[in-house]
Amino acid sequence: MPTTATSPVRPRVLRRKLRSNALQRAFGPDSALRERWQRLADHPRGEVVLGAGVLGILTVLAVPPRGWAAIGGGLFGAAAWVVRAPIGAVVIGILLAKVWSDPEVLDDSTS
Repeated sequence: MPTTATSPVRPRVLRRKLRSNALQRAFGPDSALRERWQRLADHPRGEVVLGAGVLGILTVLAVPPRGWAAIGGGLFGAAAWVVRAPIGAVVIGILLAKVWSDPEVLDDSTS
């Protein structure tokens, strides 16, 4: 049976072809998204960023909610202890002064 302009098959095929072309442009070998990921991987710290992301995803999947509650409670409990401690303000001030005075910590343009 020949396909005519009124046949429902032709618009469906055209929609699929357009969708396929759009996906090819978005994720194909010449896509901007792929180039961005490639630049990140080629950056000296790119592997670290990608590895940390993968490790973070695996951690989120592996640790149950009760574990996250324990981790959060421990971190915030330790932070509260440091803030309440007599030397806590001094330690925080020293750390902030070190971060603000070190130009390499704040300068992200080094490659």
